[in-house]
Amino acid sequence: YFGEVIAELLYWLGPDKLLFGSDYGIWTPRWLVEKLWAYQIPEDIAAERGVQLTDEIKQKILGLNAARLYDIDVEAKKAALAKSPLRIAAE
Repeated sequence: YFGEVIAELLYWLGPDKLLFGSDYGIWTPRWLVEKLWAYQIPEDIAAERGVQLTDEIKQKILGLNAARLYDIDVEAKKAALAKSPLRIAAE
């Protein structure tokens, strides 16, 4: 079912208008992020809709689109984190 939904969203909205979200207000949604990162749209659905869920698209959905929406310079943030004691969290 998820394959159908994500394929429709990619087809009608495109990869630049999708944002990841969860209802995990207390615990980390890491397992959800990992599941999305590992997910591939089934071949028959991808062929029918003419869409793919590439790593580049997943990066957009998981954060780059939100960064663009909020005018966050991702490369500057990465550089700042690389110099910070928190750099492990960025990796």
